[in-house]
Amino acid sequence: MRLFDLCETVRRATQPLAIAVLASALVAGGCSGPAHPPTAKVHGKVTYKGEAVAAGRISFVPTTLDGGTSRPASGGIQADGSYTLSSFAEGDGVSPGDYIVTIDPRSGVLSDEEVGKPVASTIPATYLNAEQSPLKATIPADSKGDIELNFELED
Repeated sequence: MRLFDLCETVRRATQPLAIAVLASALVAGGCSGPAHPPTAKVHGKVTYKGEAVAAGRISFVPTTLDGGTSRPASGGIQADGSYTLSSFAEGDGVSPGDYIVTIDPRSGVLSDEEVGKPVASTIPATYLNAEQSPLKATIPADSKGDIELNFELED
């Protein structure tokens, strides 16, 4: 076999593989885009009767499901009452939309029986679940930068 014939045989044999690799790269590249909807960074403080709620979790629950762009967001409440919300990744914020805000002053992992139940705490139980919480928040679609939302809980 001549060298030219050998090169031509190798080219023909590898051409389908090269086309498949190139097509896969184009499809993968064309399908990539934002991994999630845009978010606005949200932080603030939670207080009750002028004192910091010193532990627990704050959650933003979407009021409507709008085809997948709204997603719940939550964050841990620190000892000074401060929080930072996360939806997709740590500290990334909240997707634009309307939310019901819940506050759960318990820290640590909750069992299924504990979620949404009244607890002996320094805040009223009405803030524990989205069906009762009077707290609301709206994240505008054109939000730029950090948004500070403070919540003063009442009896």
